[in-house]
Amino acid sequence: MERRRFIASAGLLLSGGNHVLTARAGTPARSGGGYDADVLVIGAGLSGLNAAMLLEEHGMKVLVIEGRDRVGGRMFTLDHLPGRPEGGGSLLGPRYARALDLADRLKVALAPARPRTEPVAGEVALNIRGQTIPVKDWESSRLNPFPGQLRSKTPWDVYFGELLKLNPFENLGDWRASRFASHDRPVQDILAERGYSEEALRILQSNSSYGNNFFTLSGLHLYHYFTWQRLQAVAGPRVNCADGNQRLPEAMARSLRSEVRLAARVTGIRTSSDGVEAVCEDGSRHRARRGLCTLPAPVLRDLKVDPPLTGAKADAVLNLGYHKTYQIHFGFKRRFWEDDGLPPSLWTDGPVGRFNALKDIDGKEIVCFLAYANGHNAARLDKMSFEDATAFVLRELVAMRPSLKGVLQPLRAWSMQNDRFSGGSYATWAPGQVPRFNEALIAPWGNWHFAGEHTALMARGFEGALESGERAALEILS
Repeated sequence: MERRRFIASAGLLLSGGNHVLTARAGTPARSGGGYDADVLVIGAGLSGLNAAMLLEEHGMKVLVIEGRDRVGGRMFTLDHLPGRPEGGGSLLGPRYARALDLADRLKVALAPARPRTEPVAGEVALNIRGQTIPVKDWESSRLNPFPGQLRSKTPWDVYFGELLKLNPFENLGDWRASRFASHDRPVQDILAERGYSEEALRILQSNSSYGNNFFTLSGLHLYHYFTWQRLQAVAGPRVNCADGNQRLPEAMARSLRSEVRLAARVTGIRTSSDGVEAVCEDGSRHRARRGLCTLPAPVLRDLKVDPPLTGAKADAVLNLGYHKTYQIHFGFKRRFWEDDGLPPSLWTDGPVGRFNALKDIDGKEIVCFLAYANGHNAARLDKMSFEDATAFVLRELVAMRPSLKGVLQPLRAWSMQNDRFSGGSYATWAPGQVPRFNEALIAPWGNWHFAGEHTALMARGFEGALESGERAALEILS
């Protein structure tokens, strides 16, 4: 309903007439004046595709340019692996209103969520400092560093339960409000002041979903994430796209009348008084009246921008950090968890991170496993070749769990930060960056506008990307 109100109000701001796209594949239609389109969109992820759909609905001619050979950006399904696991974002929460609306309108079937990196009750054991500990024995373990009543809670229950109780925000916009500026400091300091020991903090941040470490993560970011998660928890169950989450951006791309040009990596952008231009790696050039750049900050900082970014915008693009993740998918030769009597998954404080059983598309049978490292553990694996990283993780797993020897078959290794089209999994905000960078990242640069999850104001994840595309489309229409 909110989306339809947006469309109705935005329509009042559109002064141009309707255009009909007549381009053949590989040949962009001219929009007059030597332009390829009214709007040039760089990036066929959720933000770019959502903006393109909305602009088209208002008569704009759009050309979408994507460097990858597929659409979806950091949302992509590993269709060639058993069970079609997600290589990027994995869950749609009940408050992902834009995503759920798109799935409904585009006839993308949904199904109950399949957890990917979240520990599943009864299916996971801990491995702390090399010692495997059943969850039932964690409270009495000498390796448990949590104080008092927290000893009965697992590290993930402390992170997503007890830390959430520290959240002072009531609304999603509070992370940008000046009255909460006192929380814009390292999470490490906030938790240390509340009595968490160095060992407790080490364990908590070993698999932190946000922030590569607690020293460089602002409390504003963590609390905003917790506020977003709280809204999901009280609203209902989470879901996936039934045949893989990449089916959503694929359906969005198919719904466009305009062209989506794949395998066209942009290396430079230019803005002038009469429009914008993008230069691709193959030497091709594309012009439009307006441009929308949805590239993540680590990718944007490698582009040649004319005229160059300056001031707060340049500072933001150059210095915004991104969360590091490293994943290795494994097949297995036998049901090793039935051999050693332990649950199939492990939550570790070491370089492996989380070793999770992944279930088939119907959420029933275990079909493969995922080793998922975050932060400094991911950075450590990044220094190795994929082959060496896989061998290293296998040795670590066998050392923790001898029943794994000779059982696992590496299927796919993936570092999001080493992907030249991503540069990281998602933006992570350090102390002092929210008030300085948030508006700067959003602000237009000449005739270029900007979107992407790093420019979202309220939502996070998939929904944040869609929100940002919607906001940028409204900017262009107005």
